[in-house]
Amino acid sequence: MAADIRGLAAKATGADAWRRVVGFGHVLVAALCMAASARCRADAMPVAVEDLRTPAHAIALVSERQQDAYKQVLSAYAKEETALPGDVSLVLARCRFTEGFALDDDEGPTWGEAAQADLQGCLNDLDTRFHGDAEASLFTAEHRYGKAALAYARTLLPLSGNWTTQQRSRLHAVFARAYLATKDTRLAGQEALAAVQLDPGSNQLIPALRFLCDDGRRLLAESMLAKAPAPSPAWMGGQRLRFAADNLSASAALTELQRVQDSKTPVDPWLSARIYQRAGRYADAAKMLAMMKTQPSFQSVEQYQLRVNISVGQGDPKAASAALRDWFGKTGITGPLLFAYGSVLARAPGELFTPSLAPLALSMLALLAALLCLPGLVAFPAHYRGTVRAREQKPAQPLFEPLGLRHMWIGLATFLVISIMAPLLSPAGSVQALVAHRPMTSSEERAVILSQLAMLFMGALCLLPALRHLSWRRWLGERGMDAALITVISWTLFKGFLLMAAAHAPHAAGVFNSTPHDRSVSALASAATHVGGVGLALLIVAVLVPVYEELVFRGFILGGLSRHIAFGWANLWQALLFALLHFDMTHFAFYFALGLMGGWLVKRTGGLAASVALHAANNALACVAILLTA
Repeated sequence: MAADIRGLAAKATGADAWRRVVGFGHVLVAALCMAASARCRADAMPVAVEDLRTPAHAIALVSERQQDAYKQVLSAYAKEETALPGDVSLVLARCRFTEGFALDDDEGPTWGEAAQADLQGCLNDLDTRFHGDAEASLFTAEHRYGKAALAYARTLLPLSGNWTTQQRSRLHAVFARAYLATKDTRLAGQEALAAVQLDPGSNQLIPALRFLCDDGRRLLAESMLAKAPAPSPAWMGGQRLRFAADNLSASAALTELQRVQDSKTPVDPWLSARIYQRAGRYADAAKMLAMMKTQPSFQSVEQYQLRVNISVGQGDPKAASAALRDWFGKTGITGPLLFAYGSVLARAPGELFTPSLAPLALSMLALLAALLCLPGLVAFPAHYRGTVRAREQKPAQPLFEPLGLRHMWIGLATFLVISIMAPLLSPAGSVQALVAHRPMTSSEERAVILSQLAMLFMGALCLLPALRHLSWRRWLGERGMDAALITVISWTLFKGFLLMAAAHAPHAAGVFNSTPHDRSVSALASAATHVGGVGLALLIVAVLVPVYEELVFRGFILGGLSRHIAFGWANLWQALLFALLHFDMTHFAFYFALGLMGGWLVKRTGGLAASVALHAANNALACVAILLTA
């Protein structure tokens, strides 16, 4: 027995030794009875039939016998530690042995609380008798949590100078888990990164990768994952793969999938199909789906979406329609379902007449009708107020004489329909790629740019008949240019100051991607840069978008409202709509102020050029900041 205990202690070194020790402990428990079989037989008691008929009683009998064996092993540990009082590895082995039974869930024995008390006593022994020992101190720190772990780990910092690289990595891992428990995610990420840099096999790899991605260092995260050793245990490879699929580029996820497959580790076919689909390998993705036996009624929304994307990528509208039918039967009409239906129509317009998908087609038509009617919520009150003002002999002072509520309705309806319906009918994956917080493939980038340009072109085309009412003088303005120039420069300096402050923040990349709207703009700018260079990004973000939005909000909406209500109220309404339709409540006040300032510039100059310049300067600075941060 003493030799077994000493052998167990010798095997108890290393970061993952406790797993081996638990296994040895269970073997040792069985060996006790095998070595003393005569005593076991002598102590054996007949089991009553009533106990046999009651499984709970039979389990209790087994648990009692197991506890007796557990106590015998603890006695053997105590005897050996008395003989070798300075053997820290022996005490560590005892702690890891008791840890295997100190489980507070359903997997633990019924007497697990007693084992927990034994483990706590063992931890106290380590802390009082071997505080200066690296392995003992690390084991103790790894069993503390939150602020207690932080306080204890800080006492180990002066002692860690002579530790091994792996031991220092484990100390950083303790800090990472402790900071995470105290909700300090940034420090937790920094400590996780330090742990992995010291030991690439650290269990903090995924937290470190997440920190790098959130900090805008995605390429470094991909390099770190590629250099990481094979996971131990092998099932952790699935966690790495899922992280790569959700956060890294398609090529990095595909490389990690190949590593996991080479290790013979089972991989979820749905996850494999998603990675193949992102990489454009639709045939391989379809093979993965064919392996699935999950009934359609038990599939998730993400799985329905994946089936649609793969079918569209393969050019199989019938399979896409089948996935849409299953999806509709499970969830009814939802936003993601309509987007998926629109992506199918973009490739196969004939599916619009599929009888089984008629509810989706009717929903699209109803949405279109609702968007066309929404401007009435603004137009009717404005018309009523204008009538009252006319009776009170308070004539309005329209900014643009030819424009009225009809043009306001046309401009706002066009903006709503194009902003909602165009993405609905975009190619599969383009909208998902724009809002997802992950790198896009080259095909996704091209789809995003084409979709954005198509939206701007269709919007301009719909507004073209009404543009004849705006002369060049109404575009350029005719007065107050000095004040407009000072305003634009002042706003640009203010915006630049905000961007510089954000760039010097500890989490700069996160500042520019803090909301879905910010992430979509960042994705659009990055995609445009990859497709056509910085010039294309600036053309879309800082020229085309400002001209289009200023024409709608400060031209048609403000101009039409000012014909019926006072300028102050008209300016408030258009600025409110401008801020709301950015769908970014975090920065609502900023967009509202930008809208008010643009409206004031239109009144001050009598034209749209100054407000376009203000909007363009604002967007140009934001675009440059995004690209520099990326």
